[in-house]
Amino acid sequence: MKQLIATAVIGKDHEKIAALTLPSIALYAERMGADFRIITELLPEHSQRPIFFVKFWIGKLLEDYDEVLWLDCDAIVSRNAPSIFEKAKGCFAAYPESEVVPERLAMFKDYWVIIKGHPMPQPEADKYFNSGITVIPKTARSIFANPNLLEVDLTIKACKINSRFFWDQSYCNMKIFEGATTTVWLAENWNMIHISPNWAKRTEIAHIIHYAGHRKEDPETIRIIKQDLTCWGF
Repeated sequence: MKQLIATAVIGKDHEKIAALTLPSIALYAERMGADFRIITELLPEHSQRPIFFVKFWIGKLLEDYDEVLWLDCDAIVSRNAPSIFEKAKGCFAAYPESEVVPERLAMFKDYWVIIKGHPMPQPEADKYFNSGITVIPKTARSIFANPNLLEVDLTIKACKINSRFFWDQSYCNMKIFEGATTTVWLAENWNMIHISPNWAKRTEIAHIIHYAGHRKEDPETIRIIKQDLTCWGF
């Protein structure tokens, strides 16, 4: 299996935080025997869209790889993290953050109606995942390589009105659910976010810490990342 670990660094805020986080990600790629790629711009055909949609690069990357682990650049990986690819078992894999924030499911249903013009079909989705750390197999390539541009642009309009729809994240959830994509649900230690009740113990139990929800330009975010890296021996 040819595997890639990819992230995106676009703009000064990303660059500042990536200077801290990328060494841990690069080391993980080396340990896993995976290639490592840093994306620095949107695909030309999406260049006028918000940077959230940089994940459409995944479709292009999967032309050459069997699996891609996408890591947002505001994440760090433990020196002792095991293989997330082995955990995914060749399937799409993500952490269902709706397990700690059930309100995400109600939001997702509202988003679905806005984009599709009708309620979510039965049985409705019972999980809503965070898209910042995901394993994507080649079998799911079309979601990213051939996006429905009308739905993408409707998503952008909806998020400009209400950012709680989470941009690319809800779009990806919609497409994974719509395609009945076989999914491995990861435990929170693979995507430890501040909404977790275990956030205070993150350096003790997490394989990957993800600073989603923290303002990247905030000095406090930088301080926390530096502190956590020190705990992990970086």
